Amino acid sequence: MQEIGQGNFKNVFHHASPGFYLFYAAFTPFISGVYGFIYLNTAFNIGAVLLLIRFMQQHLAIPVPESFLVGLLFGLSVFAVSTGRNFATESISILLFILMLERYYQRLIHHDAKAFLQLAALLAISLTVNYKFLLLLPIALLLELLARDGLLNGKLIIHATLIIAVPFVLFTLVALAVNLPFYIYTAAVFNIKNPTVPNPAQRVGYFNFDVLFYLRYIWNFELPLIVPALLVFPLVYRRDLFSYPFSQFNVYRFLFLVSYSFMLGMHLLLKAPRGLTFIYGLLYLIFYLVFKRLIPNRAVLVSVLVLGIGYQYWKLEQAVYAYAGTSYPQVAQYLKHQGITKIATTASMGLVPYAEQKQIQVKVVLATAELPDLKKAGFQYVLLDSYYKAAHIQSFHFLENEPILQAWPEPSLLSPLVYLDHAEFNNLTYTQLIRNQKKAIQTPAQLRLIKIP
Repeated sequence: MQEIGQGNFKNVFHHASPGFYLFYAAFTPFISGVYGFIYLNTAFNIGAVLLLIRFMQQHLAIPVPESFLVGLLFGLSVFAVSTGRNFATESISILLFILMLERYYQRLIHHDAKAFLQLAALLAISLTVNYKFLLLLPIALLLELLARDGLLNGKLIIHATLIIAVPFVLFTLVALAVNLPFYIYTAAVFNIKNPTVPNPAQRVGYFNFDVLFYLRYIWNFELPLIVPALLVFPLVYRRDLFSYPFSQFNVYRFLFLVSYSFMLGMHLLLKAPRGLTFIYGLLYLIFYLVFKRLIPNRAVLVSVLVLGIGYQYWKLEQAVYAYAGTSYPQVAQYLKHQGITKIATTASMGLVPYAEQKQIQVKVVLATAELPDLKKAGFQYVLLDSYYKAAHIQSFHFLENEPILQAWPEPSLLSPLVYLDHAEFNNLTYTQLIRNQKKAIQTPAQLRLIKIP
């Protein structure tokens, strides 16, 4: 981020998120260190919660106390809090999705062409932040096929296409200006790469058929009552969801189609808790709607919500705050004291912000084959960072037999969320990931300084 803020755009298309990087780079003159950016990221989480509360009040007439309690349930969820504590695209993606949700609902209910064009503009912006917004296009196609209201004439489609094309044109020009391939943004957004070439974790392809992954994650790390609520929602709201004609939308049918279609698609693709980034707020809303229908007594319903918030806090202590400590600052201090100015690290960026403050050059390696060349370039040491275990990069295991010069514990690398987040990278099942995490806990030190062999 500091790099882009200083005018170096060589990594602006990293993770296909140039809009994300350029937005945050604008704050680099005012923010020093990573924590300021994390606070800014957390503000997006809060904004997303407030937008969800507004949606509930405007379109579902949910009373203010209950809507704020549901918002708190979502805002205090393990996913929302853990992503808000990281400098990643999920927080701003949630906010953009809820903005799009409200605009699309307006388009369907009021047959509003203006709302549709606003939706196209939001999609254009969103794709510069997170290419996974492309996953919403099949759902939009389904909704349009069901609506069939004649709104999408040729002129409107052309206008929407031109709006969506603007960022592609803009970032093509940016790429040319900084001597990068003109097609780099388009290729990154559409994930144009060879799916048969293994990544560092030897993952191949885009599919994972561990169909219980998300339900198990929700049961173990979010509010467990969401799971039965998802199962019974189509039953308790069957008249609202399945009444004829299907082209007439109501808010329940809209939420059902968006949430369940997205979940169905994600059950087939590569997994990770962030796979459901867009709809976690809707899942908590569905939980509330189900219990509202099943529990007509308002006092009891409010009590359930309050107890749910208490449960969320307990789960946060277990799954997030228990792993909040870090030894990376001590590692950087030790390297500085030892006069080590260059160091390699296995797969992880964890050391980078602390080492940079002490003018220590860090090179992240994804394969042991990179180490000999680094040794020739003056790198004598490698930090055997156990992050490679979560990423499931097997080639680094041989380094465990090398003499350890210094070692530190690193609680953040023992979190089950770290392992689950890497399912998308290594394509392991939920059971395999949790097994690896439990095995990692048995290792006394997660950061080990060794000489490059």
